[in-house]
Amino acid sequence: MARARFELYDIVRVRESNPELAEIHGERGAILAIADREDGRREYGVFVYRDEMVWQLAEEDLEATGERTSREALYGDSAARVIVDGQGRGRAVDTEAPSGTSVVIATLGFVAALYIAWTGAWLLLPLLEHGLGWPATSADRTLYWTIMRAMLWVAPAALVFGYAQINVGEAMRGDGICPAVVWGSGAGLLIGATAVVEKVFSGGSFSLTLDSTFLSVVFIVPVVEELVFRGAVMGALMKRYRFAAANVLTSLLFVGAHVPGWHFLGVLGERLTQPVGGALSIFFLGLIFGYVVKRSRSIAAGMIAHGINNLFSVL
Repeated sequence: MARARFELYDIVRVRESNPELAEIHGERGAILAIADREDGRREYGVFVYRDEMVWQLAEEDLEATGERTSREALYGDSAARVIVDGQGRGRAVDTEAPSGTSVVIATLGFVAALYIAWTGAWLLLPLLEHGLGWPATSADRTLYWTIMRAMLWVAPAALVFGYAQINVGEAMRGDGICPAVVWGSGAGLLIGATAVVEKVFSGGSFSLTLDSTFLSVVFIVPVVEELVFRGAVMGALMKRYRFAAANVLTSLLFVGAHVPGWHFLGVLGERLTQPVGGALSIFFLGLIFGYVVKRSRSIAAGMIAHGINNLFSVL
């Protein structure tokens, strides 16, 4: 029998030639097992990093990356085990790592707490305005909401990243800056183009004011929301669910995060019922941002797409 093309703990990438593997096209993984079939074909047990599942893949479905890992890097000092589902696919786990179900429960608890805390931030705002006279200006309000997002969104999300064992740096980098920029800017410009066409046909006008609101809407909000929802929430949900299910659930939760603001601005009914620009649009945007992150393997791509979309929304 010829020598195996790949060795244990080689890091490989799934080719995009087999349509049956569309779910993991382009994904990176580590070789955990090598087997020779009776027909002479060689297959590999590949631990796919994105969904943490072990896939049985043929040699022709894989391409080398020139990288290697080790047993210690995958499992640390703990014993390794594989949980096999009804379809014969396995999940390689660290015996000390939390289960996928535990991660999902913790993540949903985080989102519920976020909803409550965000409602509290809206309730606190008028108290500060009437009691302290702050925030008094648009710049003050931008600062207030930035502080609230850092305290109520980003800081708790760091706990989710840690519990779900998601490396934030790797999740941001993905396969590098080029895929992130291409996917992020491409999706953002496509979404933005539809907004421009809609405004043109509705007779609207275009204007742009470079102020603190612009800074918040185009830069701060996209970074925070994508880090939390496509990074922490969707990443954690994918410890238990496939991408499609995780993306849909994340998008629904993303809509929910907008409800407190809509309520206190007096537009909740309108946002929940209008077909364009309301909850339905937010849901589909969430799906698109999730897909962009999936394809680029980078949260940064979602941030770019989100930011460009918001830029067109304020024109």
